Amino acid sequence: ATQYALLASLGNLGRTSLAAFSGALVDMLQGNWALFFVITALMIIPALLLLRLLSTWVEGEKVI
Repeated sequence: ATQYALLASLGNLGRTSLAAFSGALVDMLQGNWALFFVITALMIIPALLLLRLLSTWVEGEKVI
């Protein structure tokens, strides 16, 4: 239960800390919501690659 609580807190850390900055980022982009969407979509790529790496590790396959 302790490990789950720590991982859940770490998972929510980015959501809570970056949410306050998102409005300032849109202001810096001069209201360009399309560019904001592209930037936020690109930010998820490292997490998806990490999930792929972890899924192969859990299945017991050789990782890269």
